[in-house]
Amino acid sequence: MFFDGIVQNSQNNQPIENASVAANLTTDPAGGPSTISAVTASDGSYSLTGATSGPYQIRISFPGFTTVTLSPITFASPADPATITLLTVYASSTNVSTYGFTNAELIRNLYSNLGLTNITDDTENTDYVVNQAIRDAEQTVWSRLNKYFEVDKMKGNPWIESRTTWIACYYLSKRRGNEHYFQDNFEGALTELNAMNSGELTPPVEIPLRDHTYPSMSNLMIDEWFSVSKTRVLPQTSVGGPHPNQNLAYSNLWAWGWF
Repeated sequence: MFFDGIVQNSQNNQPIENASVAANLTTDPAGGPSTISAVTASDGSYSLTGATSGPYQIRISFPGFTTVTLSPITFASPADPATITLLTVYASSTNVSTYGFTNAELIRNLYSNLGLTNITDDTENTDYVVNQAIRDAEQTVWSRLNKYFEVDKMKGNPWIESRTTWIACYYLSKRRGNEHYFQDNFEGALTELNAMNSGELTPPVEIPLRDHTYPSMSNLMIDEWFSVSKTRVLPQTSVGGPHPNQNLAYSNLWAWGWF
């Protein structure tokens, strides 16, 4: 039995690499002796080879995507090359965020199960709707705090999670014209984020600042020894962080009068 296929993301038709593809005889449980498996290549392709004609149950899974189970497939002969089939399987993504600032569980806790159901019961692709709100909310937070914090340092911070969740719930509520549910939360979060961006409000202290935000100070002198670039930094009385904004070097080759 030969079976080839391709795994793609239904949202952008891009191939999914390292997806797990498993097939087992319908008479045996998944993971049993008859199970054969493969992992998709960079182009999303995979190939399964078994010793029995079938019928086989094909399952495709990948972290962040819903598991896809195909209808049982029967092969006329285990060694018949004519049974090779090219099949494109579309996997729909689950609620996986871009930066990890919030997730579907946090949104459901704030919105409630019934509230989230009411806001998404008009679509069959609830995962996509929620995921889009998460991505938009995370971009709103990231665009205002990116100059202060690395993304991986913001992930998991309670303050970041709560504000991102407020914003995501607000974006979701607008689908049915109920944005007043989270209007106050959204406006409060946006006010805080804008104040942090402008420097009016101090960002959460438990998140390490980016290296380039450390203060630096340079004391300068005029050094007549050089024929050009006479203004020089005095490193003995100048300060900066581990990656300071100021170059503390007293001189460099290209600043010498010989060049």
